[in-house]
Amino acid sequence: MTREFFDMIYDNDILPFIQTVDHNNSLLDIKDMDQCKSDIYDRYCKLRKVYKDQIFDKTDEALLDRHKVASCICAAFLQVSVFNKQRMVQRIKETKVAVHSYFFYANELVALYAANRFLSFFMVMDYRGNFELQRDILEKFPLMPPSFKSKKGFWTSVLFNLASIKDEDVIGQEHFDIYAYAIIFFMLEIYYIEKRNLQLASA
Repeated sequence: MTREFFDMIYDNDILPFIQTVDHNNSLLDIKDMDQCKSDIYDRYCKLRKVYKDQIFDKTDEALLDRHKVASCICAAFLQVSVFNKQRMVQRIKETKVAVHSYFFYANELVALYAANRFLSFFMVMDYRGNFELQRDILEKFPLMPPSFKSKKGFWTSVLFNLASIKDEDVIGQEHFDIYAYAIIFFMLEIYYIEKRNLQLASA
């Protein structure tokens, strides 16, 4: 993924989402977005290289598939982060009043959103000429799979898992499993395609 392509999606899609989250919670402090964008792309490039070195021969020019790219994007956003949550955490400690999980896990939410948006743009490229499917992907991907055993729902469960990565008592952020999350993003794409095919078949 070129820097130009990254900048286009970040500026037109990811940054507005970050600003929306920021505007909806006065206790979140947004970081320097220009610096974050640069740091996230640099971190993504390093993660991509590590991933490629693990699965390809050093002389192999093969590219990572879109699910692996999405996983690297997710990790890069997690490691850099776009919000400082210190004031919000302090307020929670003082008042003992909980906040919605989407705000408490704001950085994880942005990382998950960014990974799925980048993935959706790569998916769209596979369907050139099928404008209906392209529009559907951009508007509806990803769909939320059912979570049979969790009352919190799929997305909240994933955000909690992403937040737990930062806990050194669990595994520590440097151990983010880009391989496992690549499979998760692959499964989200498969789930979306299967659900859409079922909807078309029953129409």
